[in-house]
Amino acid sequence: MSEPINIYSTDRNGFEKLSNMFNGPIQLGSKTFPTVEHMYQYHKAKFACDTESMDKILNAETGWDVWKLAKKIKGLESTLWDGVAYEALKFCMELAFNQNPKQKKLLLKTEDRLLLHKSPKGYSLGRWEQDFPEILMNIRERLQQELDK
Repeated sequence: MSEPINIYSTDRNGFEKLSNMFNGPIQLGSKTFPTVEHMYQYHKAKFACDTESMDKILNAETGWDVWKLAKKIKGLESTLWDGVAYEALKFCMELAFNQNPKQKKLLLKTEDRLLLHKSPKGYSLGRWEQDFPEILMNIRERLQQELDK
């Protein structure tokens, strides 16, 4: 059996570009999001009706900057957001792979290997440790099926 692949953004194994911190850019309507993290956190701020955070997130330089800004979103009902967070990230990731052929090719290059999302420093990533690679593997399966048609 092949070795699993950790797609965590700081794990420099050639697959870190699959991470939400790097995968992009993504166009949605008139907005361009540099990374999946930008788009996902922008929509979280929009969900909370925090226009100030929306602007800051949209203009942040890196996915890591966005991640830090998202901790300060005002008015977020966490339990309500948790109920839509998976589908929101899935939507962002789908768009990213549909719009970025290099990332799509990189994802397909993982073939049927298990994808992991684990901090090399042992930090807990909560639900995203399991949910994020699950989303990626489901997208990969759909892309592979489209190629097989």
